[in-house]
Amino acid sequence: MKGTQDEPLTETGRRVRDPVCGMEIDAGQAAASRLLDGQTYYFCSAACADKFTASPEQYRVPPAPSATTGVPDSAGVRSLELPIVGLGSASSARAVEQALLDLVGVEEAAANPTVSRVHVVFDPARVGVDDLVRALERIGHRADAASVRIGIDGIYCASCVSKIEDALLATPGVLEATVNPATEEAAVRYVPSHSNLEALRRAVELGGYRVRETDAPASPAAPRLNRSLNVCLSPSASVMAKCAK
Repeated sequence: MKGTQDEPLTETGRRVRDPVCGMEIDAGQAAASRLLDGQTYYFCSAACADKFTASPEQYRVPPAPSATTGVPDSAGVRSLELPIVGLGSASSARAVEQALLDLVGVEEAAANPTVSRVHVVFDPARVGVDDLVRALERIGHRADAASVRIGIDGIYCASCVSKIEDALLATPGVLEATVNPATEEAAVRYVPSHSNLEALRRAVELGGYRVRETDAPASPAAPRLNRSLNVCLSPSASVMAKCAK
């Protein structure tokens, strides 16, 4: 077993994938496991373990770095701790794990009903954080996302509304974005571990609009974070040109 060694199986309940055949298995009930470069791999059968041992580099998965607040998705596998509202039983945890593992690009999913969180290892090039959250919502669970209202100057038409909503929805970690032209505000729901107010501000301003000064959210459920202070009272020239078209 060049470069690998046997690893004790002690993680019953954690769902993982066999790197050789791709089968989903319980880590604690795996037929075998191997340790390579500090990372444990689990296998559904001795045959898969033998294939891995014979050519470990062929099946090696890069270590998963933790997702960082405000940092966009990038190449490589990442990990994310996602809080879930109402995850109170083992059966709910299994349903959450299965819903996430069914998504292409999700490598591991381990839900802990005690702390109402799920640990996900995923490839952001194949699946986004919004996909993870929507998979949970389809089975009746809701991620504990933050909500914020952003004041925006320069909203004059339906085209402005569409452009701002599209820009916000394209931002990694954003789940919902709705613009109200009457109040000149965007209501945004996002995952705090994968986005922040600065990322939302950049998305709006790259589209040619200006954001009124905002406070940082005090809690994931903060309903309104916009100050009354207007930084800009007139639209940018680029926005006027877009509306004129």
